[in-house]
Amino acid sequence: TGDSAFGLRVASQISPASAHAVGFALPTSATLKDAFQRIARYSRIVTDVGSMELRDHGDEFHVLISTPANAPHPADEAVDAFVSVQVRMSRALLDREVSPLRIELCRGVPRERYNFEQILRAPLYFCAAHNLIAFDQATANRPLDGANPLLARNYDDVAQKVLTDLDQARVLRQVRDE
Repeated sequence: TGDSAFGLRVASQISPASAHAVGFALPTSATLKDAFQRIARYSRIVTDVGSMELRDHGDEFHVLISTPANAPHPADEAVDAFVSVQVRMSRALLDREVSPLRIELCRGVPRERYNFEQILRAPLYFCAAHNLIAFDQATANRPLDGANPLLARNYDDVAQKVLTDLDQARVLRQVRDE
């Protein structure tokens, strides 16, 4: 498209329903960290391109986005969209003013850097060694207003069933293709 901020704009069109039961489960999570753990656990429902790794790093909570070593690197716009969705989700779950401590992206500096700064509202580091969103621990551990352990468990059960079905379908395809 020639728009280096295309991925950020795509993210604004993604709704919780796009992520199946996982999207509906997020607001029922106990904390923002719990919501990210839920996304990481069930990410295969919405993507097979990458994965999310979560780390406590002192006073920071890190969300790392990576692709398997043997897989092609996704387009910059796909990573941008994924990062933007996570930031938007954080704001939707906590409050609109929430911003990460920083965002590190492997991609080069975009032509429309200003759009990245306006949308993500966090210090940005390009040409980084990894794709990372860093939050302070206080933000990551803030209780969510919609926390509901019973609903969260029910959504987790649905998400686990979807993963099981996906795995069975993958095995059937492999057997059929051999």
